[in-house]
Amino acid sequence: MISELAQRLAPQIDPRIYRGVRAGMLPVDLALSLGAKRSWPLYRLWHRYSVATARYFDRVAPSVDAPEDQTALSALRTQGFAPAGRYPESDVRAAREWVLERTRPIEESAEPGRDAVIKKGRTVFLLDRRTARTRMMLDVSDPERHTWPQLVKEWIDTPSFHATVQAYFQTRSVLAAQPYFMAEVLRRGPDIERWHIDCLRPQVKAFVYLTDVGPDNGPLRAQPRTQGIDERRHRVFYDICRSGLSRAYFSEQENARLDSTATPVLGPAGTAVLVDTQVIHASSYCNEGMRVVLVNGYRPATALRLNPRLFRDPYPLPNLWEEPTPSRR
Repeated sequence: MISELAQRLAPQIDPRIYRGVRAGMLPVDLALSLGAKRSWPLYRLWHRYSVATARYFDRVAPSVDAPEDQTALSALRTQGFAPAGRYPESDVRAAREWVLERTRPIEESAEPGRDAVIKKGRTVFLLDRRTARTRMMLDVSDPERHTWPQLVKEWIDTPSFHATVQAYFQTRSVLAAQPYFMAEVLRRGPDIERWHIDCLRPQVKAFVYLTDVGPDNGPLRAQPRTQGIDERRHRVFYDICRSGLSRAYFSEQENARLDSTATPVLGPAGTAVLVDTQVIHASSYCNEGMRVVLVNGYRPATALRLNPRLFRDPYPLPNLWEEPTPSRR
């Protein structure tokens, strides 16, 4: 049993995290993470302990240098998402053509109507037929990386975004390409990803639009100023710990209410956007053309510690996206 647990966790624990004296925190993290899945008091104990010990992983530093783009940082703090500059048209076009050249053959060769996971070298393609979304998960250590377009290579870790996220989380220990580095193609599909939060670990996602993203191009929608962690949000996180990521999604009644107050995150091709993934957000229908984006994740080092989501759910509930949904209007 111990060996099986070790084999399961080994690929998910970043070796940079539990080094030196921090190695002694590993059994405590393990015990409290398991406990957090089973009772509300133990969940709160795990959270308080994680917050109190974050400085040993993150080196929290109020004196972190302010990024050059104070506008993006200010908007990220107040709204939970922010525009963060523009990229040249020629770079954007080259990156878009490269993404489509790699994803189109995969989409055409996969079995119609069925989800698929296809690996080509170091790249993994995830096809979600319900939302007509293709994700191309890139490996930043891929030996073929030198053949990638310049914008894609630069996107692995953009210094200005890195600095903004350091200031946002007030830590110098920020890791890029966590938990993924990818391109995504969204087309017209039968359904969308409903309102949700991206689990309980702190993270900022960086997007660059490789196509124009207007109201009909399937833009991300967000609820401004919902990134704060209050008692209700902790209850949601506890439900996620107990029953899986389906609990990160909201009910149909809440979806309807949130639809009426949504803020779409729009922009022409080349627009960069930063989003705190604890903001309540959702996809929207792509009624025209397609939406092609590059996506990168930035996390403080403490987010890579052992946490309850790495373990099997003791009380699994059905995923909301697997339940019958009303036909698209």
